[in-house]
Amino acid sequence: MSVAAVAIKLPEFWEEDPETWFIEAESQFTLANVVLDATKYHHIVKHITSKSTINVVWDIISNPPAQNKYEAIKQRLTSVFGSTLQTRVERLFSSQIGEMKPSQYLFHLKRLSFNTGLTDDALKTIFLKGLPSHMSSVLAIINQPLSEIAQYGDVMIKNEPVVNEVSQRDEKYEQLQQQIEHLTAAVKNLKPYHKNKPFVRPSNRSSSSDICWYHSEYGKNARKCNRPCRFSKN
Repeated sequence: MSVAAVAIKLPEFWEEDPETWFIEAESQFTLANVVLDATKYHHIVKHITSKSTINVVWDIISNPPAQNKYEAIKQRLTSVFGSTLQTRVERLFSSQIGEMKPSQYLFHLKRLSFNTGLTDDALKTIFLKGLPSHMSSVLAIINQPLSEIAQYGDVMIKNEPVVNEVSQRDEKYEQLQQQIEHLTAAVKNLKPYHKNKPFVRPSNRSSSSDICWYHSEYGKNARKCNRPCRFSKN
């Protein structure tokens, strides 16, 4: 049987998430109208480059079965690298929103809960548990489908920076008010300062009424003179 040469764009195989990688591969096959088992198989082999992954499927790629090659390699990769049901359930119950938006977090939980048999009510409980407490307490009372509840959460996240900015401004204003009050109280408690001796302006004249104060103090070096003054420079 011939193999059709079809352009398929796939990333390298994801060991950490083989289920999602095969969903992407099969979507590409559908878009390119790839239906031949051998064509699918060789596209998968082409994108297996990791040595650890090659070791897992070495027996298949070295001696592929005559039929169902694609299913054989898909089953091997998903069974070895895929998460077990127990692992996914454990990850579900320990999930936290982190840096995701609520809607993104919900999609993450739905992905983990795929084929686990988890009910919508149980998923809602897990979803609310992983949110910040101030958000979950508000969203818990909304009687809407879970997807719409998550969108309400997105709106809350979007408005949080404004709320935080206002609260920070209020906090800074309160701190400034406190500082002003402390300074005002400190000024009121200050005692008036008095010099021991008041400043006395020197008299224009010396003790002798014939000679002015400047000549009395500086003699012939005086630069000023108050008349009348009988000081003689000789």
